Amino acid sequence: MIVFLTVLQAVCGAGIFLLDRLSRRSVGVNHHVVFRRHQYLQTVLSAGHVRIYAAVLLLLFLLVLALLIRGVRRGGPRRAAAEAGVLLALTALLEAELLLPLFAALPIYVYLLGLTLVIWVLQALKLPLAARRKTRP
Repeated sequence: MIVFLTVLQAVCGAGIFLLDRLSRRSVGVNHHVVFRRHQYLQTVLSAGHVRIYAAVLLLLFLLVLALLIRGVRRGGPRRAAAEAGVLLALTALLEAELLLPLFAALPIYVYLLGLTLVIWVLQALKLPLAARRKTRP
């Protein structure tokens, strides 16, 4: 199951790069991406909403960090610690994508946020699976 979720994450990552490439080459895709970006920036990603999302992501970051520290102290499976570390990095990446103007200027900004969130959720699903998995000596 973990392998399937990892492959799904890779497909989402490849989808981001493919959409970026298509938005630079195809006028129709570019118009659609820019329209959706403008639409979401006016509604779901307005300044007030972004502050709330950033606060939630900061709390998630601290929660994942606490889980990672707790798991390492208890001597949990190394795989679970590695998965929690990746989840921590993805949380930081989501925070950066949400707050940095560098990402907000990209035409695929909305899709980048959405697919990174999907990758984050898939990683969160892998965490309990990795914790239950028995380690081989």
